[in-house]
Amino acid sequence: MLQNNLGFVVNPFTKEYVAKVVGEFPETEVIVEKPLKLIEPRLALNAVCQMDEKGAKHAKTVFNRISYDGKTSIVKCKPLTGRSHQIRVHLQYLGHPIANDPIYSNDEVWGNNLGKGGQADFDIVITKLDEIGKRKPAKSWFHSNGGYGEVLRQEKCSICESDLYTDPGPNDLDLWLHAYLYESTETEEGTEKKKWCYKTEYPEWALRR
Repeated sequence: MLQNNLGFVVNPFTKEYVAKVVGEFPETEVIVEKPLKLIEPRLALNAVCQMDEKGAKHAKTVFNRISYDGKTSIVKCKPLTGRSHQIRVHLQYLGHPIANDPIYSNDEVWGNNLGKGGQADFDIVITKLDEIGKRKPAKSWFHSNGGYGEVLRQEKCSICESDLYTDPGPNDLDLWLHAYLYESTETEEGTEKKKWCYKTEYPEWALRR
């Protein structure tokens, strides 16, 4: 780990992701530098906040649109810090949450604006999220699931007495956020070549035809 002159921790490598998001993302590069904090540990719920709030952590993400199909956009995401749910929350803040995100693109939880601008009554959000996977199946902007998804069966395992659940639905199994590049920020001596780089292919959902 390294530190920059502002005291922020800087990793000696960069990561890049690709995401499929709601709506028409701007064509020009978008940089979000908004602090995040953990709202509810039990639900792993995070949100944009002010830097002077308790628990606030600096977060910065760079976004570039790759394509748009009339309903969703494919976006390259480069987090410059490594906060929990950082990309997901910053995309929601912009009004373009990941299209099948059961936490941050669920209109039953966030309302019609899907939490754009970080505006929400978090007491209500927590109450509604707490029902997902128990009484209600996961839902997102893309997948309504039609009532199909993992919920409590009101039965217990005959051996260990653990709660039993129904089979998961599409929104329980996939998230359109894919890490495709890990690259060193350091170069080999006397060259511009990175010391190391690991790259994979884009997933099927990110390929436009």
